[in-house]
Amino acid sequence: MTMFDGGLCIGLGVSLLYALTGLVGGMSSVFSSMWSYVTSRPYFHELKLVQNREWRLAYAANLIASVATWWLLLGGGARPFATHI
Repeated sequence: MTMFDGGLCIGLGVSLLYALTGLVGGMSSVFSSMWSYVTSRPYFHELKLVQNREWRLAYAANLIASVATWWLLLGGGARPFATHI
């Protein structure tokens, strides 16, 4: 385990999002709000999902970019998405 553990980085990012903007970040709401782009089901077009989808899309893209950056700079040659037993 390194000083820059993935859980620590995610926790810091979620904490900063909440502290600076008052927004609560979570992947399940990102998933639900993104469906409003591709489906006509009424649930996915509720105001709470449609109003938040732009920042949630940016949030998810930033999470992916952050993981890729960490892996390239600090990953130490570890394979991405590999588990160790």
